[in-house]
Amino acid sequence: MRFTRPVMDIIRDRASVRTYAETPVEPGQETLLRDFVSSGPEGPFGTKTRFEVITARPGEADALKGLGTYGAIKHPAGFIAGAVENGGRDLEDFGYIMETVILLATD
Repeated sequence: MRFTRPVMDIIRDRASVRTYAETPVEPGQETLLRDFVSSGPEGPFGTKTRFEVITARPGEADALKGLGTYGAIKHPAGFIAGAVENGGRDLEDFGYIMETVILLATD
């Protein structure tokens, strides 16, 4: 995985928010995220993971309303959903790959 700038800069820019501007995911960014998650990334302990990028098209934001968030997230442009095989270090691998996806999205 290659980022366009130093990963420490991306980590500093990363923020957790619950209310978003009503702006769709840019097509190029969506393609980049989909390409990464469709590659079947494995974490450092080798557990297989599966991720899906779920986005709404312009004017369809209500399609994502309440998707797994109990209403806590407002105006999401999309979600990243994932699953991992059961294993000894499965949650570590899941967290590692999920954070990579989040840093990719932040970048």
